[in-house]
Amino acid sequence: MHGPVDLLNSVESGSLPLHELVLRIGAAIILLRNLNPAVVLCDDTSLIVRSRRKNILEATIVTGPNAGNDLYLGM
Repeated sequence: MHGPVDLLNSVESGSLPLHELVLRIGAAIILLRNLNPAVVLCDDTSLIVRSRRKNILEATIVTGPNAGNDLYLGM
């Protein structure tokens, strides 16, 4: 059984990373799972972060047949 999310997010340890992911505009990211193979959003696709909103990332694909296309990722 897991504790409440707030309790888990408040845990700080020298051996554990912070629970919050901070991405900057222009950061390179890589997909770690197949999100939508039909449009080639597969494992190891490289993206560049273009903008951030509360629960959405706008990114540009930089590898594969869809390189140059923009997409939105919900978080």
